[in-house]
Amino acid sequence: HACAAGAIEPTPCAPGTYAANSSSRCLFVPAGTYQDQAARDAYLACPAGGYCPSGSSKPQLCPSATFSNEAGLSSSAQCTPCPAGHACTTGATEPAPCGAGTYADKSSSVCSLVPAGRYQD
Repeated sequence: HACAAGAIEPTPCAPGTYAANSSSRCLFVPAGTYQDQAARDAYLACPAGGYCPSGSSKPQLCPSATFSNEAGLSSSAQCTPCPAGHACTTGATEPAPCGAGTYADKSSSVCSLVPAGRYQD
């Protein structure tokens, strides 16, 4: 809650904002954090697999073909490209290795079948 000068009642802060130490106004949560509830005086670290710009009310998922195993990212540009030989779905926290008979030769969200006449073990 925020308490402006002369206020009769405190104003609840909206999701994505907070008021610390009896602040007179609600502040956007910092980049790398989020707050999904109203009327809070703290914020949460953005979890692995996502990122949170300033003022986030919920984490955004890292795009497909990327991953993040670190908390506190503030931008999709901080999500790591999926390495060759692995697939990364939206919000991945770790790359998933391609199985036998499949491959990914570049950053990908899926592993593809090996073409006829070739093999991958």
